Formats: sequence, structure tokens, C-alpha cells
Amino acid sequence: MASVDKPYKCTECKSQFSFPNGLKVHMRKHFGDYPFGCDVCGQRFYDSSWLKVHKRTHSGEKPYACEFCSKRFTQPAHLVSHRRIHTKEKPYKCDICDRTFAHSSALKVHRRKHTGERPYSCEVCRKTFSEHFHLARHKLTHSGVKPFKCNECGKTFTQIGNLSKHQLLHTENKPNICHECGLKFREKASLLSHMKQHTGEKQYCCGHCGKEFIHKSSLVLHSRVHSGEKPFQCDICDKQFTQSTHKKTHMNAVHFGEKPHHCEVCSRNFKSSHSLKTHSRIHTGDQPYHCAECNKYFAHSSSFCHHNKIHHSNNLNDINIKEAKSSKDNATVKNLDRKGDNQTAYKEDSQTVKGDNPISYKGD
Repeated sequence: MASVDKPYKCTECKSQFSFPNGLKVHMRKHFGDYPFGCDVCGQRFYDSSWLKVHKRTHSGEKPYACEFCSKRFTQPAHLVSHRRIHTKEKPYKCDICDRTFAHSSALKVHRRKHTGERPYSCEVCRKTFSEHFHLARHKLTHSGVKPFKCNECGKTFTQIGNLSKHQLLHTENKPNICHECGLKFREKASLLSHMKQHTGEKQYCCGHCGKEFIHKSSLVLHSRVHSGEKPFQCDICDKQFTQSTHKKTHMNAVHFGEKPHHCEVCSRNFKSSHSLKTHSRIHTGDQPYHCAECNKYFAHSSSFCHHNKIHHSNNLNDINIKEAKSSKDNATVKNLDRKGDNQTAYKEDSQTVKGDNPISYKGD
């Protein structure tokens, strides 16, 4: 049906048109012919209708209004796409997983998850992306540009999403509540991640040792134990680390002498948040490490591990004593067996001598 309704085909991209003039205008795009220019900014177009739409960006004209919310648009296609927010219509369906989308562009991007296509490449590090937006955002990491600034503390960010997350630190608002333990979170994603601790769900499994993890990021970090990969290198001494946070902590503490983590109780400063957390147990009395053998509790993992060696050593001693006792018993049994065998052999030899002599004498 499509070939009957649109008999004029483009030999370059297989597009089809109902009228020859449509094909003629379309071919300008392939030949680089852009005869229509904007008299305001100089941008050029291959179709006069696109120039007309473009001029509205300068004039501010938006002739197409939404009947639901009165929002206005420069193009009728944008209005049709917008209406789907109200109607919940999703006419574009993925033929692989049946997921539906409101826009054809969203379906096109989604399909790349199935095909693995990543058409956008960074010219600096060659990293590839499935969306142009992700590439543009990634490029900021190379340029060092951080256009998004926090109005509270002045900290800058490469991504507006990271700024939004950071700004939550300046407020006590934590609307996402765990119904299991009552813990509150600023972000819904953090709550969903936390909930896996209650469900015990561990969907990420290590292919080397079979260890399972709640989070994919934890599996990625764990896999470096097997691979020996340390992708984060210190800019000063070339020491390598498995995590970027470890590199940052190392540089601040070793090379810059920073101790940014401050104890509110005794005013002591520490190089890392982990050191501060461990130190704070002196004040709180928290002892999270529990020995199942003797029911003792410990504040530090090192003390707990050292204590466990006592049980392990005692268990080894018990095993050694049992093995020694068993060996001794076995040796005694063997000695008795040998003694019994010797006595039996002696008796048999004696009987043989006694039995042989009379016959010998009688023959003589």
C-alpha cells in the first residue's frame, strides 16, 4: 500500500513521496542545496516551510495551542507530540520487548538497548554513547567546564542532575521513607536501592567465585579483586587504586595533608570518612562486630579479626590434640597387635618344634 500511495522513491535513503515535487525538495538535502536563508541569523534550509518555522524562533510566534493546558508551539507536530502527555497515548511499540513510547525518537533510542548500537563517540577518549545528549554531557569531563553552580555553597558541577542531588544536602527534606525500618532518603532511587537490603535480593553474581551482590556497582568493584585492575592512578606518585574515591582520599591525605573529616565531639580531624566513622564509636559505644563463639562484641573489625584467631587457634589446638591422641592410640593398638602377633608366632614355633622332634626321633 505504501508503494502505491507514494510512488516516488529517493535513491539515496529510500524515502517515498506521493508527489514528484516532494521528492525534488527532499533531494536538496542530499545534494547540499540550501537555497532559503534566514535574514536574521543566516541559517539556511532546503525547504521554504522549514525557514518559515525557523523564523518563529526570532519572532516568538507560537500559533498552535494545546486545548488541555493552553501551552503554545511553533509547529503542529510539536503540538501533536505534546498532547500525548494528556492523553497518555503511546503509539510507538518496540517489536522486541513490546514496550510502548509516546514519541518515535524515544523508540529509536530505546531500540539501541537491544542492538547495542552506540553511534556517538567521544573524540578524546573514544568512549561511545547511545544518545547525543549523553555524549555532550560526557565531554564536560574533559573540558573541565562546570556550568552548574550551587547558590548555597558555590560548588560547581558538570551535570544539572548532580547539582540537584547536591542541593538536597542543604535541606532536611527527605520525602522517601522506608516502610520496613523508617529510614528516610532524599532520592527515590536511594530508597529503592536500600529496599533490596530488606528483600535480600542479590541479582548480580560474580562469574569467578559465585559471590552475589545487591548492587551492580558492588559487583564491578568486586570483579577487580579477580582481575587485579586498578584504573585510578594518583596524579603525583602514580599509585593505583580500584576506586576513584580511594584515589581522592589518598591524594588529599598523603600529598595535600588534608584531614577534612571532623569529629563533632572531640574536634579531632581525620583523613577519611571511614576513619571518622570508626573513631566515633569511642564516643557512641557502638560495637557492631559480634563473635558467635563467645558472644563478645567489638568496635573495630581489626579487633574482631584478632579475637577470632584465638578461637581458631584453640580449635586448631583441639584438633592437634585429638589427632595426636588418635595417633597415640593407633600406635598403641599397633604395638599390641605386633606383640600379639609375636606371641602367636612364638607359640606356633614352639608347637612346631615340639611336634617335629618326636617324629624326627622316631624316624631315626
